[in-house]
Parts: sequence; structure tokens; C-alpha cells
Amino acid sequence: MEWIPGGDLWVRHRFKIGTAFEWRQMYIGGLLDGWFDDIKEIGFLVGGGAKVGDSFDLFLQWNGSLLDVGLNVMIGTVRVSSIYQFPGFGAEFSIGFSWNKWGLEVFYGFANESFHRFGVKLSKRFGKKTIL
Repeated sequence: MEWIPGGDLWVRHRFKIGTAFEWRQMYIGGLLDGWFDDIKEIGFLVGGGAKVGDSFDLFLQWNGSLLDVGLNVMIGTVRVSSIYQFPGFGAEFSIGFSWNKWGLEVFYGFANESFHRFGVKLSKRFGKKTIL
């Protein structure tokens, strides 16, 4: 759910569905997302990456027009991420904490003077592994 102050729809409900496949230290995945009130506006994201040891994770993501290059650093239950976006330039930084099957992440990103984003994400893992 997203809150858009002053917009026609103050609260919009977003859907996201994705999958990922892991093989050895590499993985690929995809994601579809959109809004329940405008189902015709569906976006996508595809990507892949590689784990380097137990502490580092390098990845690429593409949504049809923008390429993201990122790095995750994991130390125990803490994850620090940085993502850089091209063409043009954008960046996002986040810190996340996990316990049992729950995760909490805070992020801040910017792409230019007109685009900034800040958010908090709460997640729950199902099954034995989660890679994204």
C-alpha cells in the first residue's frame, strides 16, 4: 500500500509477484508489479547476480529502460546495500535487519532533482531460502 498526499487516490494498493532461481553461487529472477486500481499499468524487472563468499552479493537489474548495478554486504543479521542506476545517474542506499524469518529494511534513493524516495519494508520468508 502506498500513501500519496494530495493525489486523487490517497491510498493505492500495489501488487508484486516474482520468482527466482538459484544455481550454485549465481541466481536469476523476475518480477511483475502494478496497481490494483489500474491493472493495465504492469511493470517488470529482470535480474541476476552472484554471491561472493558468505558476505558479498553483486547483482544487475533491468526494467526495460534503466539498468541497476548493486552490491549487498551481509554481516550476521545486518545487510547494507547500495544500488546505482544508469542511464543518467541514480543511487539508493539501504540497511536491513533480519531475525528468524522476518526482515526490516529502511532505504533512501534519488535519481535526479525531481525524484527522491524513502521507504520502510517489512518482509517474511516462506520456505528454507530467500535470495532477493
